[in-house]
Amino acid sequence: MSFEPELDFGFLTQNQKPKPLFSYSTSLNLSQDDPTTLFESLKKAGITGIDLASAWGKELYELTNEDLKQLEKILKQTELAISRVNSQIGTIGIGDAFESEKLKFERMLEVADWFGASYIKVSSFKGDGTNPEQLAEAIKRLSELAEQAQPWGIIMLHENAPGYIGDKAARCKHIIYEVASSNLRTSFNPAQFMEVGEKPLSEAYEPMLAQYTYVQLENSLFQSPETLEQSELKKLLATMWENGYQGYINLDTREDGAFQLNSFESKLATLKGIVKAVSSSESV
Repeated sequence: MSFEPELDFGFLTQNQKPKPLFSYSTSLNLSQDDPTTLFESLKKAGITGIDLASAWGKELYELTNEDLKQLEKILKQTELAISRVNSQIGTIGIGDAFESEKLKFERMLEVADWFGASYIKVSSFKGDGTNPEQLAEAIKRLSELAEQAQPWGIIMLHENAPGYIGDKAARCKHIIYEVASSNLRTSFNPAQFMEVGEKPLSEAYEPMLAQYTYVQLENSLFQSPETLEQSELKKLLATMWENGYQGYINLDTREDGAFQLNSFESKLATLKGIVKAVSSSESV
């Protein structure tokens, strides 16, 4: 049974605020023993948040409390926040054992809480979303994870991807409304919708406007003027601006997991140029 008519996510959405505010973050797999210099460079470039995926060769659930203390100290020093815990939760197959995934997720919640992060990325399990049994199982699993997240006050952000149960916009929306939890929302990734053959703005963003609280921009969007045009990024950002979006736009420029500062700064400049063009403010 769908709960869509009764649900009101208005108190959570960041898309309906009167004054738009775009904050910039970037995805990182930390490899440096001391990332202070990198963080300072990111801060200087206008980044306020880190979308943390891994650190020092460890998945985030593997980090010790000593690791977390070290990272927390550097974040405070450089005045950066963790914009989202970029977890691998939900990237297993829909038929794989789930209990160990829940244990990992519990530690991820501790990590997010440690840094005061509001969001954890989750995926909807590898499988065939057109298979009713697999779709039902994905909804069941995400419902259990949402129950785990509820006492922590942390929001899971589902991200679509090809080859996963939640791949296309309609299926993503179905999952969100069937789980029917204020602890499950969704992040918007134009590149992933392009990969499954959908137009990012008209077929993915607008139908689910009230569910998006985070925007994820992949490296592939910035490869050429043509890919930028195909992504509808300028129209998308204009729509977000008009609707008063307040939240992070995360720029993921990792290549093979590695972060290249020069490449990142170039793409961030392109992104800020587009935002400036679509906004009435010069201060974004």
